[in-house]
Amino acid sequence: MVSFSSTRLRGAATRVPPIVFLFAFHILLQLAALASAPSPAEAQQMFMGVVVTPASGTYVILQDINVRAEPATKSNKVANLKTGDRVEAAGRVTGGWVAVRKGDNDIGFVYAPSMMPLIDGVLTEDIRANIAIEKDIKCNYTVRFEGKNAIEGEDYDIADYEVAYVCQVGAKKVEFLASMYMSEASYQLSQNAVFQINIDVLDMNRSFDNVFSTVLLYDREKEHVVLDSISIEDYRGTPGTKEKPAKTVAEALRVAVELALGAWSRKAWTGLAEPRR
Repeated sequence: MVSFSSTRLRGAATRVPPIVFLFAFHILLQLAALASAPSPAEAQQMFMGVVVTPASGTYVILQDINVRAEPATKSNKVANLKTGDRVEAAGRVTGGWVAVRKGDNDIGFVYAPSMMPLIDGVLTEDIRANIAIEKDIKCNYTVRFEGKNAIEGEDYDIADYEVAYVCQVGAKKVEFLASMYMSEASYQLSQNAVFQINIDVLDMNRSFDNVFSTVLLYDREKEHVVLDSISIEDYRGTPGTKEKPAKTVAEALRVAVELALGAWSRKAWTGLAEPRR
């Protein structure tokens, strides 16, 4: 058996074989490649022979339009779409063009201002959750989908929900209901995939014309919900956060309820705790 003096080990310089340096250099190159690789959101794909940035979502056609083989007005016309038709986005191209399909069929390219983004507000099951708002305020809530209402003269619907709250405010149990809706058309009918969510508490001791309403905005592309406004000034609190992530409609509705609860003032909670008329 070969033995080494501990003194010699402490004083001697350790020589690293060249192969170790080569291996380490190879690992660094791989890490650099991974860091510079495009994220899935930035990755591109082919659509009818054209490179596009992947996109998704339903759109309604706002006026009769021609569908083009390529993202250019001088490109060959390959189809027509009528006002009110619905299509699915498959990709985007610089210059305001969207690659669209119907079902499994790729159609072609449509100029984005001719369309408006839509969202499907259907919930397949109730949302049940709980949240601690402050040390002495905790709530259980249930969001239930109640159906859709068509907007007269428009090509989109409003998705309606009921929110049932059971809260503990200090030593008092407080139960109340709210009407909730999501507009399935984009906010202010814009080209941005942002959708308005309202939570309206109707049975507080106020007139119908002065409904306690909380407005939130769900940005489908940025995947978050933002608190927008509260209708009654006295009921506006100081929320700890005004924004939360949400990837799906169900997540957006849950987040909207929780952002609203966290934004209500103490005066609002006092009003909620009062006996109903």
